[in-house]
Amino acid sequence: MAAPGPLKRFGRLLGGFGPAMGRRPLPEILRPALGVGLAMALADVAISALHGDRANGLFLVSGLASSAVLIFAIPNSPLAQPWSAFMGMVISAEAAVAATSFVPYPFATGAALAGAVAGMMALRALHPPAAGVALFVVLEAEAGRPVHPLFPLFPVGALMAGLIGLALLWHRLFRQRYPNRLPRIADAPRPASGLDAAALEKMLLDFRQSTNIAPEDLERLTAAVAARAAQTLLATTPARTIMHPAVTVGPEMPMRELIARMRAGRLRVLAVADSEGSLLGLVDQSRLIAALAAGYGQPSRTFLAREPQAAELMDPLPRPVAADLPLAALLARFAEPGALPVPVLDGGRLVGMVGRADLVSALTSRAPGFDPGAASSDQTR
Repeated sequence: MAAPGPLKRFGRLLGGFGPAMGRRPLPEILRPALGVGLAMALADVAISALHGDRANGLFLVSGLASSAVLIFAIPNSPLAQPWSAFMGMVISAEAAVAATSFVPYPFATGAALAGAVAGMMALRALHPPAAGVALFVVLEAEAGRPVHPLFPLFPVGALMAGLIGLALLWHRLFRQRYPNRLPRIADAPRPASGLDAAALEKMLLDFRQSTNIAPEDLERLTAAVAARAAQTLLATTPARTIMHPAVTVGPEMPMRELIARMRAGRLRVLAVADSEGSLLGLVDQSRLIAALAAGYGQPSRTFLAREPQAAELMDPLPRPVAADLPLAALLARFAEPGALPVPVLDGGRLVGMVGRADLVSALTSRAPGFDPGAASSDQTR
């Protein structure tokens, strides 16, 4: 394959600067927008009342506005969780207070932001809008209005607590999950993907996505992908691709030979076909047991003299399916109690059988570390 030309490579480069988020329906756009608007209206009133000088107080509102966008628009993000939002703001404000107290201008700004980021990362409370609060503290100090040592707790901590409380009510009103509760690794059950919380966290670290996706969200996404893949598999896979060869017998085969054939192949059912391969019926174990029970107590010579043949024992209405029938159409058949393998026809001729083991093997063939052959057994066919 020829290498792409310069124009094509340049086009790919420009494509990386396009939208990285999927499209959202109108309700998904309006809900966070209204939530942010309500939160900022209340924050503006509160800061104006607490700060006195509304012009300077609006600098603090800008940091809270960025927090509100995260909390209301992407509540699943680790950056928007209550711990990250509250502790990120408080730690950043504390770092800025310390920097303005001990580091001279013009190095106080860099020291405040470096301390804020280091503190947030150390406490696993990364919250980018908190950098704005740290900068606000530095600017206030440079303007000759140093903040009070308790400023990180009040008003910053109090305002963030109010913002988080409003977000909890807002998301609950619209039945959204917030906050994302991360179970403790020691107590968390092994999820459907087979990966525990520690493995999910390591995977996110390996792909450098630990600040964008929570392990709990990754597990839900993995489960949803697996479910969608199973639905697609069932809807697009025809019966012919998973069927196993049918064991056929002639309509004249006596019962003793039918029993011997089942025992030798460890089978539950035999297909009865004529010389041209056309399906006539199915003989299963229950029909053989019924015939044996009917002859129980009779003299063996009398019973064997009238030994039934396959044509008498078979079910003449086996309900075969076409070879191109999707697997989804077979689910109801196999959900029935005591469901037997289903004969598969192609052009009116018997070409195979589909049993529960075949269906289970098909569904689990894409599971990591699962051996499809282990799910198939002649005893279940």
